Amino acid sequence: MSNRSLPSQLLNMLAPDIRSSLGELQGTLQLVAHDLAAKQDHDSVSQRRMELVKNASNRVSEFTNMLSIVTKLDALSQGDLKQQPERVDLLRLFDQLAHRINGQCTDAQVQLDVRFDPPDHDRLQGLHVDAANLTQLVGNILRFSWATTQQKMVSIEISLTADDLRLVIADNGLSMSDRELKQLFSLEPWSNDAAHRLSFDDPTLRLGLSLSRAMVWAMKGVCDVTSDSTRGVVWNLVLPFPRPKSFPANATSGDTLDKAGELTLPFGPHPNPAWSSKTLLLVDDSQSSRLVTRALLEDLGHEVTEAANGYEALVRIRTDPAGPFDAVILDLAMPEMDGISAARAIRELPSIGDSLRLIAHTGHSSEAEQQACREAGFDDFLSKLVDKDSLKLCLQRALGVSGLDGPFLQVNLPALEDLQNLVGDEAMARLLAQFMVELDERMQVVASLESSNPDDLHHNLHMMRYSAEHFGFEQLAQCARDMSQIRMSIDDVVINHSDPETPALVFKPSGAVLQALAQLQDQVRQTKAFLSRRLNEYEHNKNLDNND
Repeated sequence: MSNRSLPSQLLNMLAPDIRSSLGELQGTLQLVAHDLAAKQDHDSVSQRRMELVKNASNRVSEFTNMLSIVTKLDALSQGDLKQQPERVDLLRLFDQLAHRINGQCTDAQVQLDVRFDPPDHDRLQGLHVDAANLTQLVGNILRFSWATTQQKMVSIEISLTADDLRLVIADNGLSMSDRELKQLFSLEPWSNDAAHRLSFDDPTLRLGLSLSRAMVWAMKGVCDVTSDSTRGVVWNLVLPFPRPKSFPANATSGDTLDKAGELTLPFGPHPNPAWSSKTLLLVDDSQSSRLVTRALLEDLGHEVTEAANGYEALVRIRTDPAGPFDAVILDLAMPEMDGISAARAIRELPSIGDSLRLIAHTGHSSEAEQQACREAGFDDFLSKLVDKDSLKLCLQRALGVSGLDGPFLQVNLPALEDLQNLVGDEAMARLLAQFMVELDERMQVVASLESSNPDDLHHNLHMMRYSAEHFGFEQLAQCARDMSQIRMSIDDVVINHSDPETPALVFKPSGAVLQALAQLQDQVRQTKAFLSRRLNEYEHNKNLDNND
């Protein structure tokens, strides 16, 4: 018999069905919005209907988020905080959180100013932390800070010790009294004359803050909230590193254990600190030029999004889900908005910090042009006579990265967490288990290059890429995409005479195909190891719940 109260049991029983229904409703609203937007005549009635649909969609999102918060608070009240430490690029995770929150805002964008000691950079890209809980915990605080900031900038300071991760988050807003700070965690009505009253019209914000504090306490950490006239509301968080007694047998080689089976360090450098995949925006009005440069960049292991002009680049920087971008490669000679004008406009965007590198792609290199580029905010120059070596050198100067020999697994953890919050733990476990089965089935087809039909190859690669993107496995999706885009020539096909009556053309893998297959197989292996750990954790937690 469960020790949970009746309301708690009902919540756990109904929450998955509620999430599923909300997901279906959200999908239906998105289809309606798409159909309304596709209509040619945008009269007042259509516009009003679009407003109603958008408002309904926002309300569904708010209710979904509230349900996630309430169920997590209920779990914490039972002492049930499920922790799953894994290797995480913390800087990328925070960038993704800020990008996602900005994408949900209709007002001006907010910049997230992340500060840390330079010697900690490599360790921050390979921390062993509970990414799912950290995403929810910090995300709730950032949403509050987005609502209360006065300077359209929220700062987060990161420091590391051998035992814990320390975060200081400041909203740069109005100061609060001690009484108001205590009321942040109360559901009592906010005073009408309070400076922050409008920030709390949405009860989800305050519920989220209560959840974040409860999660810190459950992690045996410290959550101290203060306020001053300079930094506004300041969150001081101390989060001990989760130290599991051992990792599963299929843990990656980067998870080093000491002789006693304990994790030697809760953090460490990336297994290949000289390389990390970057997300790049390539801006050029010439499609042929973009195709060549993109192919070289992707061959180096980076993720590339294209824009045809400066105006499109500005939109993609602010709203494209592929972002946030690490660098923008801008052609200088473009119609409508040239590269220098686009660079100035990018530097004026309030949500863009100094971390975004701008690289001028130019056929000229006069001193006057270089000076104009520097004044516009460019960080480096790339010649139009581009090749792989020049790209590697340019990116190494601008971003400190080199080429890719064997890409490591990249998981969009916020996207994975969003999906889990939407469908629930049990449904998520079923989806991930089915994804593992699908990976095996599709890889059997893809790996059988010589005996597979080319159409079957491309179909399975396309479906593998679609599923990987859906779950947030970015590098796996990229590898499937790269392999599917390798063009065949006459040298890549042979005639199969196994049946003399009906000879057929079959695929003969080239060196480029075999190399792409090796990278894809490596990504599938890493993805399956990640999924196995995740599913083992689900099963372990389910057994604990049943034992209650």
